[in-house]
Amino acid sequence: MSKQTTKDIRRGNRLAVLRRIYTAAPVSRQQITEASGLSQATIANVVTDLLGLGLVVEAGFEDSQGGRPRAMLGINAESGAFVGIDIAETYIDFELFDLRLAPLASVEHTLHPTENQPEQIVAHLAQGLNDLLAQAA
Repeated sequence: MSKQTTKDIRRGNRLAVLRRIYTAAPVSRQQITEASGLSQATIANVVTDLLGLGLVVEAGFEDSQGGRPRAMLGINAESGAFVGIDIAETYIDFELFDLRLAPLASVEHTLHPTENQPEQIVAHLAQGLNDLLAQAA
């Protein structure tokens, strides 16, 4: 059994914070602290890193009950994308989503019954991805 390194702990903390922002956005740093059990300092450091990477954005402020308004955090949908590919017997579907899973583009390639060799499928995958990215501009 291998020992967890500091890098492993940081990666786990980052994933926990990012997951919480993704599932609960808009969410404040304090809400993340309460839900995750991590310290306020850890949350502050991780959020600063995520903001610096452009994965997270401040998405407004929560109403204050007498103190400084809390910044609400959300996912920066434009900082990356997901590609989904469905390979079936007669077609390959390609879909592109932003980081909030809003659809951006989709392409379908028809497969003929004779196109069942790995190199033929890989060729369709490469062409389909190119077509998908071209459609999404």
